Amino acid sequence: DKFSRISDVRMYTEGGDVLVRVLASIHNPFSFDLTATMLDYKVRAGEKQIIAGQRRGFRLRGGRWSDVVIEQEVDPAMAAAGGLAALLSPSSVHIEGRMSVRTPNGDRTIDLSLGAP
Repeated sequence: DKFSRISDVRMYTEGGDVLVRVLASIHNPFSFDLTATMLDYKVRAGEKQIIAGQRRGFRLRGGRWSDVVIEQEVDPAMAAAGGLAALLSPSSVHIEGRMSVRTPNGDRTIDLSLGAP
């Protein structure tokens, strides 16, 4: 809770597609920037998985909160089952994942858990 949180959850349509957008904020406690090479994630609303995927290459600024956008097309049936619940109750949204961070000795993996348990 001290280093990550879900800032915003939205579901919208664009060109006939249904998209889910989650804005996660991650705090880098170090005084130097970190480069995340990969974020593998699963986004759930309550017990329903809405989306799963990967987000590549982003920077976490030293000593600051950095916003990370997870945006993905979702099947309209899944949007109705889980995404609508997320919009009605954003506090039910949870992200589980693994983030790879570049270090001088190679990539290191960090487990992430954001939002409601």
